[in-house]
Amino acid sequence: MSAEYCQNEEFRAGCASSSVVVMRSARYGRMSVGRCVRRDYGFVGCGSDVLAITDQLCSGRRNCTVRVPNSWYDDAARRARCPEDFKNYLQVAFDCVDGQCCDLHRERKCADTIDTVPVPWAGHFHC
Repeated sequence: MSAEYCQNEEFRAGCASSSVVVMRSARYGRMSVGRCVRRDYGFVGCGSDVLAITDQLCSGRRNCTVRVPNSWYDDAARRARCPEDFKNYLQVAFDCVDGQCCDLHRERKCADTIDTVPVPWAGHFHC
């Protein structure tokens, strides 16, 4: 699945109970004219790869919610030199893959909000 999330929207990823989210891509900025950026005032084309941030927030979980904007993404946009006067947006793509629930922190029972590990990688963790 892929989509754009404009200012003051929430990116929500959710998978069936037997699957987990695996982020494929995530960019934040003003990449192109579209639903979130309606006109090019000369500041389209800047953006930052925020896959590592979004991966930490969402990958390996059954559900996640990320508010746009947030301080992590805004910092990334500043580093990409996107003008602060214009609104940025989040462009993401993720898949749901079969997963195994795994409490990586050994602190609580398995639930939607704790870490899960996709089945092919489960052997690398002590579940």
